[in-house]
Amino acid sequence: MSPSPAPTPRRPALCAAALAVTGLSGAAPPGPAVSAALPYQDPALPVADRVTDLLSRMTLDDKLGQMTQVEKDTLVPHSDLAAHRTGSVLSGGDSTVSPTNARTWADTYDSLQRTALGTPLGIPVIYGIDAVHGHNAVRGATLFPHNIGLGTTRDPALVQRVGRAVAEEVAGTGIDWSFAPCLCVARNDRWGRTYESFGEKPELPASMATFVTGMQGQTLGGDGASVLATARHHLGDGGTTGGVDQGDTQLPEAELRAIHLPPFQEAVRRGVGYGHGLTYGTGGGPAPGAVADPGAVRPSGPVPESLAMRDSGSAVDETTRRALAAVPGS
Repeated sequence: MSPSPAPTPRRPALCAAALAVTGLSGAAPPGPAVSAALPYQDPALPVADRVTDLLSRMTLDDKLGQMTQVEKDTLVPHSDLAAHRTGSVLSGGDSTVSPTNARTWADTYDSLQRTALGTPLGIPVIYGIDAVHGHNAVRGATLFPHNIGLGTTRDPALVQRVGRAVAEEVAGTGIDWSFAPCLCVARNDRWGRTYESFGEKPELPASMATFVTGMQGQTLGGDGASVLATARHHLGDGGTTGGVDQGDTQLPEAELRAIHLPPFQEAVRRGVGYGHGLTYGTGGGPAPGAVADPGAVRPSGPVPESLAMRDSGSAVDETTRRALAAVPGS
């Protein structure tokens, strides 16, 4: 497989806050030079200084907006992005554009980015998409086997090259972030998503975390084709009781650590930019995808609801608002 030429980057420099969260260096990625009118816009300054300056200028609504990710198809009109200071946009598995070619995707990204850059603070939006085994939402993109097929190769170097090829095509449409790779360890063939797993033993998915390096490059943001990778979905998601999708994983802590943790550890060692939370949401019973007995993971007892990850579709609650209001500079 010969990698395609690296695309000309369409993405602007990420804001200082995003740099700090994702671990990017303080230097701006390749792209047009931007005059630094304010300290947080100056790539020559330390990231910590830029973040401090930016936070001091943000209102509470700015901060809430930056913590919010919305589905592209619900963002009608696009001006809502600016009105709510939205920090991130995603395209899930069924989200698309018309026509579904690379130019339309790039134009869509550029339109949203121009809207974000037109806000008072000019904080770029971060766009994420499900490019799991290829940039499959784009007609003409290269599609590779699902993880179950890539796992049969037992070839981490090949999987890294696949990750790089996917990243080049994603970056070519301007998009910053891919929700890949899936590092679950599928333990029950009745689970309907076994094809998303590289294998049923932890050593195999862990070895295939090379996909992270392929997506991001040796340094996240180090070249024009670098795309933020995601370690997904959740610790233990491949070990649910009875193989129920998004069900409960009921395991002793030792087994959870021995079987399901190694692939995520390897992704972190490789500098993966983002990892999904432990749960999909909160509710009256165990959250979908959660470990059913939190005490097995946290000897002190269940995780407080206020600390659990909220479903992406739910409104920011007052607990979050009060916590943010307590941040200096709010």
